[in-house]
Amino acid sequence: MDLTNGEMKNLIKSQKRPDKQFYLDLLDEDKQREYEDLRIRAVMSLLKSEYINPLKIKIKADRDTIAAVKNEQDFSAENYRKVIACNAHIRELKEKIEGYKGFFIEPYFARMDVFDEKEGYNSYYIGKKGDVNLEIVDWRAPLARKYYQKSQISFTINEYTYKLILRRALRTQNGKLVDFKNEYLSLKDYLDKDEIAGRDEEIIFDPFLKEILKTRKEMSEISDIIETIQEKQYDIITKPERDNFILQGCAGSGKTMIMLHRLSYLMYNNEKLRPRDVLVITPSDSFNAFIDELAQVLELKRVKTVTLQNYATAGAADRIYGTVGEKDVPTVAISGTTDALTVNKGEVGESEQNSHVYDFRYYGFTDEHGTEYTAENPSKVAPKNVGSYTLVA
Repeated sequence: MDLTNGEMKNLIKSQKRPDKQFYLDLLDEDKQREYEDLRIRAVMSLLKSEYINPLKIKIKADRDTIAAVKNEQDFSAENYRKVIACNAHIRELKEKIEGYKGFFIEPYFARMDVFDEKEGYNSYYIGKKGDVNLEIVDWRAPLARKYYQKSQISFTINEYTYKLILRRALRTQNGKLVDFKNEYLSLKDYLDKDEIAGRDEEIIFDPFLKEILKTRKEMSEISDIIETIQEKQYDIITKPERDNFILQGCAGSGKTMIMLHRLSYLMYNNEKLRPRDVLVITPSDSFNAFIDELAQVLELKRVKTVTLQNYATAGAADRIYGTVGEKDVPTVAISGTTDALTVNKGEVGESEQNSHVYDFRYYGFTDEHGTEYTAENPSKVAPKNVGSYTLVA
């Protein structure tokens, strides 16, 4: 590609200044294929030049620093700390590079051209992850919502009233255009009937749906459903955060998928909702593994999952295991089954199955310093160190 960075940035800009030829070109499949191919190559080039290459340069600088330090005759403690810091920085930079991997595999999957009186004509590209510099809209953003609500061809977001011109499904793979199909194209406000020649007003819902579902049926690994979400499914995913509801369906109908995508949507649109505030209760460990496979693309990596059985038996840091014996035994050894406790099974006795479970709602404990751990003292709801504690009935 013989374009400068400035020319590539101008090419992928969402805002357009369309003339009559621009609208005629929208009807020309060959010209559109040529444009989409050129655009994705520009995005890939900018991804490398704007993000990946600068990170690689920093990694090389850190490696050069490490090599220089190791070649010094006097390898002091300060030099050792410098090497440790450089290696930590290299790991951090590599993680950032890994974070861009999804853009290389599939930068975006849809295009929406809209017009509004304030900003004019804009072409928006929708991907599984958004990026302002690459002109990619995140699938969870308010504008992207209208891609899934396919029955709407005019809509309002905040103070902007949009009219849909083009909705296009795109197939991209490994940074290359595979195919595209228009789901909707309306040019009657810009061209006459003879110029259009019956080539617009084409409404095809999800032209790649069957193909994608067939491909994924043949795949062994689990994948997200971002590209194939249907309008009614999207309505569930985007329901108001405080709405309480039960999602019912037969086995394999996609209930878990929909709710995981809903969680991703809610966390994206509410910055105050942090991973530590979320607990996903699942029926089994296999469901936890299922979630882990989707965690990266849905940005749920730090969300905690727990099975219903573990949640019920371990409790929310208000239960601990005591030694074998009656509840009035003067001392107990803490084994710990929650994050609040330190695990030391050797202190428990022959079998955890024979251990009593003491509940802070009914019992309290004091350590050798006289510190109380009770439900009435929530800042110290559970002992944090393994040791002997006096049971208070």
